[in-house]
Amino acid sequence: MAASLPQDVSDNEEEMERLEHQQRLKAALHYTVGQVCSQLTETPFSRELVAVITETAFNQCEIIAGDLEVFAKHAKRTTVLMDDVKLCCRRNKSLLEYIQGQADKIKADKATEAVATDKTKGKSGKKKKTLSIDDD
Repeated sequence: MAASLPQDVSDNEEEMERLEHQQRLKAALHYTVGQVCSQLTETPFSRELVAVITETAFNQCEIIAGDLEVFAKHAKRTTVLMDDVKLCCRRNKSLLEYIQGQADKIKADKATEAVATDKTKGKSGKKKKTLSIDDD
């Protein structure tokens, strides 16, 4: 039993680090929720209400993250893709439309960036060298 003691200590330290990290995330989310609530309306929100909204949002994020992980694993991937997010939002039509719009925007931005990058490269695929002359 003494041989497993170092492993137990290591597991305990990892759990403590995980809980500390989770508390920092919740604190940041709590601050953000408070800021959003104060910007949406002039009516003040109680601390208790902000705490409840924070806890609800954090729990929902945990659920969504777990679902996304399962979707990626089911597809035999280790990376979550935009299609996984769309699948997760499939039952909320307005959210799905918003996510699709954001995905389209990201795709368009990447295409614009790729075109801009291609214009700065020559046929060899290397970046063109430019010479600028100042008239001083």
